[in-house]
Amino acid sequence: MNEYPEEFYRGISSPNDITESGYVTAGAFQFDQYDSQRGDEYCELSVNWNDNEESLQVLLDQHKPQREDKQFKGGYCTINRTLLNNMFKGHMDSEEFSYERRPVEASEENDYQENLYHGNLLMKNTLDKQVKKNIQHTLAFMAGLAIRR
Repeated sequence: MNEYPEEFYRGISSPNDITESGYVTAGAFQFDQYDSQRGDEYCELSVNWNDNEESLQVLLDQHKPQREDKQFKGGYCTINRTLLNNMFKGHMDSEEFSYERRPVEASEENDYQENLYHGNLLMKNTLDKQVKKNIQHTLAFMAGLAIRR
């Protein structure tokens, strides 16, 4: 995994995923349960890799398909990849957790904008429910007060 920058962004769709004191909650880290679409046992959580200054702007300009309003009304947070690797080392060694680059191609039909910086955090869908929750809460802890609007 040498082709990754030192940090990534996670867009926060709902202001409800931020506490009154500004902390990101685990609700901002709900993994998709569409593992059958991937063809493996992983579920996804979208991120933008911070390759350059444009990556953040692409995230901030993203809108919901078929709608003009911005997708990330709650803002975004930044997470350090080295910290992620250290915190999830055991899960990564056992291939229960990983990450990937998966750029999004523009599609007029689906109303997707191109996003060359897109990727996913990956979590095994077969993990125990409590372990999945632990992963979500750890990601929220790592995001901490790093929320920006």
